Amino acid sequence: MLLAMLVSASSFAEPPRAPEEDRAPPTRTALTAGAIIFLTSYGLSIGIGSQSLDEDHRGLYVPVAGPWLVLADRSDDDKLTDALLAIDGIAQATGALIIVGALIARTEPRRPESQAARKQLIRITPIMTRDRPGIAFSGTF
Repeated sequence: MLLAMLVSASSFAEPPRAPEEDRAPPTRTALTAGAIIFLTSYGLSIGIGSQSLDEDHRGLYVPVAGPWLVLADRSDDDKLTDALLAIDGIAQATGALIIVGALIARTEPRRPESQAARKQLIRITPIMTRDRPGIAFSGTF
């Protein structure tokens, strides 16, 4: 009976995970790009929402969903404003998704090259002699 409980408990054990320090940090480029896209579009929404006298534009304070909420509540047929709200909503969602993607999908750490890969190296170098220019090829195999 005890053996059956030990076997059943070990069959549900979590698989070993890589230590946290083995995982690479999120890519700075993706985080920076996502933050710039999101903060720029959200900042414009906040600016427009705070300057507008229309109470319907208060929904622009809500990140990502705000432009869509305002677009759904609009009653006039101003196509330019509708298009700008849609672009703002898409930009906010894109920036947020890039940030989340950068945090979730981390890059693999770089491994040092093996000795065999370092040995096979060809270098091409421009050279200048007294008479004329040229190209020198050197390498290790």
